[in-house]
Amino acid sequence: MELGEILKIGGLAGVVSAFFGALFKEASEWMERRRKARFLALKLSVLLEEYFRACTDRLSDIEIYVSSHGQAGEIIVGLPDFPELPSDTAAAWLYLKPDVADAILGLPIEIRLLDDGIRFNTDMDGGPDVNPDWTLEPLCKVALETLDLAKRTRRLHWLKRLTRTSDTEQWVCEARDKLALKHARRDARSIEI
Repeated sequence: MELGEILKIGGLAGVVSAFFGALFKEASEWMERRRKARFLALKLSVLLEEYFRACTDRLSDIEIYVSSHGQAGEIIVGLPDFPELPSDTAAAWLYLKPDVADAILGLPIEIRLLDDGIRFNTDMDGGPDVNPDWTLEPLCKVALETLDLAKRTRRLHWLKRLTRTSDTEQWVCEARDKLALKHARRDARSIEI
């Protein structure tokens, strides 16, 4: 074997080695990005589920207050404060699915705007005792949107499916449907008059 042939084989081996080395490095970096994204997605889905629970607690308090004619429960105006988003994993936000990141980052702004509207309408209407629906309607909407976003976050990032909130979700849907029926009846009565 001549020196030229040895160098050709050595050069080819070097190229192949560099290719597989780069491929291995890229694969390990991809796995690390995926792991970070899944961890952030888990943190965010738990945070969203906790906010859903805060909304259902408030919904329960208001419904108890209304059904007991003010003897129990509590009338609370507005939406619960949205918890602070995790900042310790700032780089991992880049690896989340873009539509999930966009929806989660926009949620606190949407909640603040809805809350401002609730407070304004309640003040203009004469206070929370006059019409608790100003809080109830957006509360049901935000609760269900938050839970849907938590489920979508879990699904898109290959996390275990959420099952512990299904009964509560059904209860919020029923509350939302009762409000819609109540408004439809009220609107029908106002048309008849």
